Amino acid sequence: MSGKTREAFYITAGELAGSGPGGMPEEMVSEKGLIYSSPATLSYNSPGAQGFGVKRAGLVIPESVMLLVAPACCGRNTTILGDMGGYSHRTFFIEMDENDLVTGRHLTDIPAVIREILKVCRSRGQDPKVVVICITCVDALLGTDLERVCRKAEETTGVRVVPTYMYALTREGKNPPMVAVRESIYGLLERLPVKSRMVNLLGFFSSMDKDSELYDVLGQMGITDVRQVSDCETLDEFLQMGAANFNILLHPEGRKAAAGLQERLGMPFVEMSRVYETDRIGKQYRGLARALGAEVDLEKWEVQASEETEKLKEACRGKSIAIGQVVDGSPAEMALALTRLGIRVSSVFANPAAEDFPYIKELGELDPDVRFYAALDPSMVNYRGEEKADLTIGRDAVYYFPDTPNIPWDSEAQPFGYTGFISFSREIRRALAGEWKKETNVIWDEELQGKDIPPSSYDPYLDPEEKLPKGMRLFMSPFTPDQSGASSVLYEYGGLQIIMDAGGCVGNVCGYDEPRWLGRQSDVFSAGLRDLDAILGRDQLLIEKTGKALKKTDARFVALTGTPVPSVIATDYRALKKLMERDFGIPVVPVETNGLELYDKGQEKAYMQLIKTFTVDPDELEEDGSAVRHRLGVLGATPLDIPALDSPEALEVAFREKGLLPDGGECVVFGRGDSLEDLRRAGTLDRIAVVSPSGLKPARYLEDRFGIPITVGYPIEERRAQELCRKLEAIPKGTRVLIIHQQFFANSMREIVRGALGEGASVDVATWFMARKEFMEKDDHVIREECDLTKTVFGGRYDVVLGDPVYKRAIPGWNGRYLELPHYVASGELAGIKTEDDFWRRAGVEI
Repeated sequence: MSGKTREAFYITAGELAGSGPGGMPEEMVSEKGLIYSSPATLSYNSPGAQGFGVKRAGLVIPESVMLLVAPACCGRNTTILGDMGGYSHRTFFIEMDENDLVTGRHLTDIPAVIREILKVCRSRGQDPKVVVICITCVDALLGTDLERVCRKAEETTGVRVVPTYMYALTREGKNPPMVAVRESIYGLLERLPVKSRMVNLLGFFSSMDKDSELYDVLGQMGITDVRQVSDCETLDEFLQMGAANFNILLHPEGRKAAAGLQERLGMPFVEMSRVYETDRIGKQYRGLARALGAEVDLEKWEVQASEETEKLKEACRGKSIAIGQVVDGSPAEMALALTRLGIRVSSVFANPAAEDFPYIKELGELDPDVRFYAALDPSMVNYRGEEKADLTIGRDAVYYFPDTPNIPWDSEAQPFGYTGFISFSREIRRALAGEWKKETNVIWDEELQGKDIPPSSYDPYLDPEEKLPKGMRLFMSPFTPDQSGASSVLYEYGGLQIIMDAGGCVGNVCGYDEPRWLGRQSDVFSAGLRDLDAILGRDQLLIEKTGKALKKTDARFVALTGTPVPSVIATDYRALKKLMERDFGIPVVPVETNGLELYDKGQEKAYMQLIKTFTVDPDELEEDGSAVRHRLGVLGATPLDIPALDSPEALEVAFREKGLLPDGGECVVFGRGDSLEDLRRAGTLDRIAVVSPSGLKPARYLEDRFGIPITVGYPIEERRAQELCRKLEAIPKGTRVLIIHQQFFANSMREIVRGALGEGASVDVATWFMARKEFMEKDDHVIREECDLTKTVFGGRYDVVLGDPVYKRAIPGWNGRYLELPHYVASGELAGIKTEDDFWRRAGVEI
């Protein structure tokens, strides 16, 4: 077995085949260690992940909508997931708070929220037949009987209500989330009179490629009616699948659902695998034909596949291929298929499942040196592209080989059979011929906004008499939570950051809330909590996992970032800190976030813990002999707070313009390119600039402890301010303006707007986030609920609103002028903000 300390762990195909399914190395077993946050593990470990997690899978049911009942952190990624898949107008929320964890009040609000959902949908021209309720790990620990809740809601509202469970805690249990959601979907079917020529395809959530020969092959067997849920446009059409003669199972995670249909409805199933070895494809078809007493002629497709095989072998001559985990198929089988053609596969970045071992056994005989890297293992933080690859397969493989030609091979139209192999081969040949491009993130544009969210003629928030459930969101998904805010502060300090979760929360932190993540690796790991860990409070297991990870990384401290699960089970962070510091001899920084508060609260907690842990009195510092310079410290300037996502340099320029940083002075932006040594020497700063409210409490702590003066406010460069003023000159002088952002940035924008419109202009600030009373004006607003935004905009009779594009969703029917002022914590990557220039361009300010 290979792999050393400070190197990425791998095991060769030969070694893996020899160990067998029962001898899997612990680096490939998720419950044995912390889980490394690569794109593959985020998709693997998080039931709310990109692609088809539980949330999107539940919405496969035709004419359905989803109500996610969860802490804010569990719904955060739905803004991005929804707009990429066209589901935003079908997803609604009840945000839980701490009171809900104790009382379960949120469950009694479900029928009322469903009634409001139906009103909004019907005003848009939708008529939902099914409401899918999705709950999370919190309700798993609280023992919520969701089936009973659904029955009660169904009786009250008159619409079908279906339970789904986004329980990352049960990822390796007997009924994992992606297995359970398939049971929920197909549990709607009832047995209808059997149609002998009808068959259902089970397992995939999106449709099989229409060019697949499977349809023709089934036709040769007398099967002319092939159904799959993703093709159904209405609920009635989906329910007709209850008349199928039998089911064909195409994905192992659908096995339990297929067995349930067989037991409950007497609907048998046969299983077929998606493979890329053409002889196996033929064997599967002929085996199915024998079972049905039919014959099939495969010659046409076999000839096409054989011709394509020769072209692929020629294109790959002398080339080496690396395969990721996020692919349409089994990475192990894919590696075997290529190896059998004489094509060199250097490495596979995936954690094999039990069903992969027959392929691994053959691969180990053909090429025992193929490396299987443990995509889950913390040692992957050390991977630096050790072996050569001329092509990578899988969207996640770009993470390891960013400049190598890549085919994502992760599409909506599911490839299968001979045509699947042929398409796969052609994509490889095109990429090797130079016809490939790096994947770019989807950005928010006008076409997407208008297309995804149908206009609503109903807004319950405008009815002053209506008492609405707390935490209800009908138009927007939740914002970045406190755990992600804490991570944004800790991100660049070189600590081993453990998100105390089951996998879903870290998926939000890295996959949606940290714009630096893909471009700059960081030691962010999931604790990989499972149900028994949470129930039994197995802290010693977490300590053991942390010890293993520390042996594989160069972390200078350990950070423990909280989520709803440790909040529910009352994890003792102080005890963990004491035990870990004793065992490991390095500082431990506990940040007791709970996933129920917003990002800035987590930032504030992280700043405080870092400063209390590392900052020392000036007389304890040794002199380094360098010239004394004016040092300005900046707090509250993470990528989540401010427009300058790409770098803090723009802040330095603005501070010099304001006279706060003299020539030759040093600007230290905490959490943005500084170091632990900068934190250690924070007591020697000449001044502290606080650019968002999350930095105020730690700044005042430093002021009280070291006597460092504070300046509050976000500095906007003069050139930006002047251009914005020119843009606002067309606005009439008597206009009422509302600015929505984090408070200190919004206050700075207010001064610019007043400068353009005159001192008598009515310009108010609103914020969803921290609002310090001493920096509020008389008519400023604090927004807590979605209804607060609607009532603020309409009640204040504002003519112009500056705010994130997402906020516009919650004010249907408002006819004022909306100017975009993106905030990453609201719309994330959808706003298309990567640099400060991007931000100002979205705001209409061209420089």
